[in-house]
Amino acid sequence: MKLTISNIAWKVEERKIIYPFLISKKIEGLEIAPKLFLHNHDNYLKPKKKKLINNLNEIKNFKYKIISMQSLFYNTEGCFLFGDNNQQEKFIIHFKKIIFLANKLKIPNLVFGSPKNKNIPKTMKKKDANLIAIKVFRLLSKEAKKYDITISLESNPKIYGSNFLNNINETYKLVKLINRKNIKLILDTGEILVNKNHNKINRIIKQTIKEINHVHLSEPYLKKIKNKLFFKKVISQLKKYNYKKWISIEMRGKNINNFNNIKQSISEIKKII
Repeated sequence: MKLTISNIAWKVEERKIIYPFLISKKIEGLEIAPKLFLHNHDNYLKPKKKKLINNLNEIKNFKYKIISMQSLFYNTEGCFLFGDNNQQEKFIIHFKKIIFLANKLKIPNLVFGSPKNKNIPKTMKKKDANLIAIKVFRLLSKEAKKYDITISLESNPKIYGSNFLNNINETYKLVKLINRKNIKLILDTGEILVNKNHNKINRIIKQTIKEINHVHLSEPYLKKIKNKLFFKKVISQLKKYNYKKWISIEMRGKNINNFNNIKQSISEIKKII
């Protein structure tokens, strides 16, 4: 398995001290939120060629590759999986633009969490929501397949304002129903901790391992890493089932101590990976 970190852990202006540190720790992959990575573009979905080259050269100098993209619907308006026809169409159109951007940046994995964009309206039944999700993600699967991109569905607990795919068991069942090779799921430790399923982690990984395409090592509310014993157990189980893909540290950047928190988190995870 390979360790990476999401760029939501630092402020844009800190990247020039973060990048050298990461490479010194032999971290060669980055997970990005596109709006942060393409911070110098008026419209990150339509990056200007010259500026895009500059963005990519910054990480190319450190021999990084972007391995995953998250925060796919950050700051969007009117894009809802279970909205009316217009809102659902906006959701699909935006997602297709994200897929096209991922291809341009040569990113193989898209993390779809976006809790507020997948809320089920009170007037909609859960079974009807599942049918819509299956239909939409089969459509997006076909689009992503053109570029050899995998869409990985992330579970979001109710505390994040979501009422759909609130735990990994629900997400696993939906992935199986969608039944497409490039629709997989995320194992997110923050979700496991919030839902108090940490004591069931062995069973969870055993059941879902074939569908896990990406792992987020995170704390509830994306705070800095502290549940080291639990993370050690997660990594041990992943190794048991020969998981060889990326494990990404996911933590939210604050106004102070970003660099120190990143150094501490990477150091702690490096001891157990």
